[in-house]
Amino acid sequence: MKRFKFLPVAAFGLVTVLTSPSHAIFGFLADAFNTGCEWNAKDPVDSAIMMHERLSTPLPKGLNRKVVSFQESDFSTKPWIKAYEYVIVINNQSPYQHFTELPATMPLITNSLKEFGIIDVTKPTSYNSVNDTLTSEQSASNAAYFINQFSKEAKKVSNFGEIIRERNARGEMVPKKSNLPDVQTLRIYRNGQLVRKTKISTGRGSFQLRGRKAHCEQPVESYHTYTEPGYFNFQELRKEYKSKSYDADMPNAMFYNMGRGLALHAALAVKIPYLGTPHSGGCTRMDPETAESLFEAISATENSTIPVIDILGNPVLDAQGQLTYKSSETVIYAEGTPREKRFETNRSYNALLIIQNEPVKDANAEIDRYYTHVYRAQ
Repeated sequence: MKRFKFLPVAAFGLVTVLTSPSHAIFGFLADAFNTGCEWNAKDPVDSAIMMHERLSTPLPKGLNRKVVSFQESDFSTKPWIKAYEYVIVINNQSPYQHFTELPATMPLITNSLKEFGIIDVTKPTSYNSVNDTLTSEQSASNAAYFINQFSKEAKKVSNFGEIIRERNARGEMVPKKSNLPDVQTLRIYRNGQLVRKTKISTGRGSFQLRGRKAHCEQPVESYHTYTEPGYFNFQELRKEYKSKSYDADMPNAMFYNMGRGLALHAALAVKIPYLGTPHSGGCTRMDPETAESLFEAISATENSTIPVIDILGNPVLDAQGQLTYKSSETVIYAEGTPREKRFETNRSYNALLIIQNEPVKDANAEIDRYYTHVYRAQ
C-alpha cells in the first residue's frame, strides 16, 4: 500500500494541471515558446481587430515634420551649431520603396469593437455591448459587418509605411529598391569635423501590432514603427539597458526621446546584418564599436551649457535677439499616457542629434570614404 500512498495527490495534481488554463503545464509551455501570438488575416475576427488597431493607433506626432536640412557649411555659417562639441546626423531614408498614401492624420475610429460584439482575443473573457458571451459564429458575422463599415479607412492603412515587394528574376518576392543614395547612415562630427560615418537601422516604417494574449503582449501597445525627424538633445544615457516592451538588451543606450523610449544604441549580433536598412521599432541601431565610442564621448560632456534649438532646427532667441542657452533638459516619460511624468535633469550633454529624411547635400565624398566605418564581427 505504501507505493500507492501518494497516488491521490499525484492524481489531483494531474487533474489540476490539465484543467487550469492559466496555470496548466501547456499554458506554461505556450508562454515559454511564445505561441498563440500570430494574427491570421484570413480570420474575420482577427482581421477586424487588426484593422481596429491600425485605425485607432495615432501616427507619431512628427511623422511629416519638416526640419531644417543640415549642411556641413552650417559649421561656418551658424554660430549656434558650432557651440556643440558633437553633432550626430542621421539620414533616415530607406533603400526600399514604401507605401505612402496615408495623409498626415490617422482617421480614428469612434466605434469600439465591443459595440460590434467582436471578441477581443487579447482579453481573457469576451463580451458584447450587453455583456453576453458571443459564439464564434456571431463574432465572425459582426466582424464582417465591422470590416464592411470601415472598408474605406482600412484600405488607406492596409499597407501604409510598409515595404513594397516585387518578384525578381527567380520569382521570389523581394523589397523594391528606391535607388536613393547614402541612405540609413549616421555621421559623427566633432568640433565641425567629420570623424566617423557608418550604416545604421532606424524604424521599419510599419505597424507593430500588440500580442494576441497576455503572455505575448510585446510591445504592450500597438504603434507605428517610425523614426521621426527633428533636432534633439540627449536626455539620458544607460550603459546597460533592457527594453521593457521587447524584453531585449539595448547596450550603450543614448535616449533622446524618453516619451517614446527612443534611443541610439548598439545592435545585437543577430541584428548587425540588417544595418543599412530600416529594421527597428523606432530606435537607431548601430554597430557595437561605434555605439560604445559615441556613448563614451557623449558621457564625457555631461553638465554642459548648450544652445536652445527647437525641434525643427531653429535657434531660440531671447527678447534682444540673442541666442539662448540651457544647462538642463526636460525629460518626459510615457508621453500622452496616464503614466506620463515630466522632470528636469541637469544632465545636459554637449551633443546635438539631427534626424532628417535626406542626405547631407554638401558632404565631401572623398572625406566620407575615409571616415566610413564598416563593422566586422571579430
